[in-house]
Amino acid sequence: MKKVFLMAAAAALLLGSCSKNEGNGPEIEAGKTHVVIKIDGVKAAAGTRYTEPAGAQGNLELIDGHVFVIDATDAVFHAEALNVTLALDEGQTLTENGDPKLVPSDSRVYILGNLPSDVDVTALNDWEDIEEAISDIANNDDYADAFMANSNGVPAGIDIVADGKGEVDIKLSPLYTRMELHKVVGGANVTSFTIAGVYVDDYYSAFTATAAPSGDLWEQAQSKDFSTNPAVVDPTDPNVGVADAGTYASYVDTVTGEITAKPGTGNVWAYHMAAGSLPRFIIHFSEINFMAEDPLNEGVYDQPKTVNDRYLTVTGYQEETTEELTAFLRGKIYQIGETAGITLDMDEIGTTPNPKDVELLVKVGVIDWSIEGLTPIL
Repeated sequence: MKKVFLMAAAAALLLGSCSKNEGNGPEIEAGKTHVVIKIDGVKAAAGTRYTEPAGAQGNLELIDGHVFVIDATDAVFHAEALNVTLALDEGQTLTENGDPKLVPSDSRVYILGNLPSDVDVTALNDWEDIEEAISDIANNDDYADAFMANSNGVPAGIDIVADGKGEVDIKLSPLYTRMELHKVVGGANVTSFTIAGVYVDDYYSAFTATAAPSGDLWEQAQSKDFSTNPAVVDPTDPNVGVADAGTYASYVDTVTGEITAKPGTGNVWAYHMAAGSLPRFIIHFSEINFMAEDPLNEGVYDQPKTVNDRYLTVTGYQEETTEELTAFLRGKIYQIGETAGITLDMDEIGTTPNPKDVELLVKVGVIDWSIEGLTPIL
């Protein structure tokens, strides 16, 4: 997680009367303070985009942001663009008309980082506006420089410390969650297969600036039409979609000997989702070749068969050592089949997505989207 330190540089926070600030700025009024923004644990933009392998823990890149100072009435007392270069170095002093801005010492601070194009900061005039600010998932297709904000979803108060400074410690995290499917492997009787697409069902199209799902719940239900918003996801190309209508033929993995299909070396099927929801993965197989049981010899699978247009639907997720998940959390990467893959079992497929008689629960690895420190831990 990233830590943002806001340090108030004032010598007269709690004085009962006004005093001059030694000619270096406006008068410091009782109960007010200057605010300096300091950020630790993130990387500044390095020209283009910072990319990572799929599922890597590591610092996100902070490209831009906006600071909101919210007073006791929940109004935005002051808002200012974040100067990332200054904030990562000596600190950014909030200013107005070139002078340090005095804010109430009982103010609270909320930061939005890496703002997508559909969020208009000039329209955010109070805390309710910020809470209700909505962004579409489609406008948040970046992995490294994700849209982020205070990780607990509420503004952080300024603590008055003994030396007369105000200080607030804020952790930032992405406002959405990331799903990854790494590979699909054939079960014991499967000889080969071709994937025609990997899709997501039961997801919200948008989310708020406090990480709540928003918009309509997208339900593809029994439909076979998954042509909406196709996108092949490569972790070195941070564009992501909610549907991938590619063609992926299985092959024999030379290391494991498994019948395997995946998007390509080092690639994953990945999707950004609103936190708080529990979307489904749907895998469409255009063809499956398998060995069926000999009708005259129970337990002998020697009858080659082929089926077309079958669907494997993941309806639930379970961490390795915990109970079934009830929702995906913000700032987390959910890796499905990162090691073992999802197994294509002929008993779990259906002729339509979301078959009523099959509920497939898969194990997932869960890691934080970002960690403290500048060195990624892989």
